[in-house]
Amino acid sequence: MDERDLRLFIALTLTDTIRSNLGQIIKLCVSMPDKIKWVEEHNLHLTLKFLGSTPSNMIQPICTAIANAMNNRTQFIYELQGLACFPNLVRPRVLFAGASQGMKELQIIANHLEDILLPLGFEKEKRDFKPHITLGRFKTNRGKPILSDQLLKFIGSHKNTTFGSFTVENIILMKSTLTPDGPIYTPLYTQAFA
Repeated sequence: MDERDLRLFIALTLTDTIRSNLGQIIKLCVSMPDKIKWVEEHNLHLTLKFLGSTPSNMIQPICTAIANAMNNRTQFIYELQGLACFPNLVRPRVLFAGASQGMKELQIIANHLEDILLPLGFEKEKRDFKPHITLGRFKTNRGKPILSDQLLKFIGSHKNTTFGSFTVENIILMKSTLTPDGPIYTPLYTQAFA
């Protein structure tokens, strides 16, 4: 990555209440024997599109593309519900909170972002977009992480737990600065919905 390049992504931010609710879930899991790198509560968000290393002179064209594509988008409700793992419970890489409402709307937005950013040189994701909030990433040390019985039961008992809902009013272009203490996220542009 060039020194002038920025690590960028497009995301939804969460309400303080939802971050706190998910933070409580993380606190309950920390004592379990599973090796997981947890997301700091203040950094919890929903990524719509990861742009990665991006030249700083691309910020304005990205903002313009987002504004043109999203200026008629209307607000909607997003409800978080359930815990699960990507790709599955047998070979877990990511522990996440899912959704029960607003998934279709977010999939449409994410697909639209893929289309409008392609001409700017950002490749489309190969996997289908599945809205989720990453809570932690499993650490591997040669081999596949295996869920402890304790965490497996915890995930099962929270399969239908609702963590809150909020009105999606905008999307944000974020800069991620990696530090030894974890990433620092800085909003660069906000596109409001009608």
